Amino acid sequence: MGDLGANEVKKFIVNREPKVKKLDLARTNLTDNAAKDFAAALEHSNCKLETLYLSHNNFTDNAAKDFPAALEHSNCKLETLYLSNKFTDNAAKDFAAALEHSNCKLETLDLSYNNFTNNAAKDFAAALEHSNCKLETLHLSNNNFTDNAAKYFAAALEHSNCKLETLDLSNNNFTDNPAKDFAAALEHSNRKLKELWLSKENFTKEGRRYLTDAKKQINRRVFLL
Repeated sequence: MGDLGANEVKKFIVNREPKVKKLDLARTNLTDNAAKDFAAALEHSNCKLETLYLSHNNFTDNAAKDFPAALEHSNCKLETLYLSNKFTDNAAKDFAAALEHSNCKLETLDLSYNNFTNNAAKDFAAALEHSNCKLETLHLSNNNFTDNAAKYFAAALEHSNCKLETLDLSNNNFTDNPAKDFAAALEHSNRKLKELWLSKENFTKEGRRYLTDAKKQINRRVFLL
């Protein structure tokens, strides 16, 4: 489709009756210019969009400023956003700040297949602990997280403000240490998590045992892919 088509889609979202509530434009060669159009549409009072799929396009961190700004706008009604691209930690900081904003209504966020490091994990974990954060599903598979990132997320899962029910951290760079952290978080009285997705190749037999034992005790679903 490309950026030229994105401007037409913006008009379509804002002007069409009945209003569009779900839109899938993954893998359509969109760039940062298109991101500006979508962000403007999300901020429009006529826009009723609740679900937006824009994964695997050509956005940079500049786009990551436009989308979070839209999420913070009082007119934005978006509840589900898929944006697997090649964002860096700077973008993560912007998205995390948006999640902490009182106007943000996001319940599902997919930022898999980006270039996030432990710094991004720290920002997301802090957002999950914020009283304004409404996120229930977070997909962050295929990033560059290591054991320190796991500690941040495990601590967030134990926080009373965290509403997360599904967390996908598969295909990151964990060792057995996070297995203990996640197992403890899964057994914590505050946790609301129902599904945890990890990669079994990250863990030894002992590490997998921590997770499966915790799963048995709390009757939650731990997926080792």
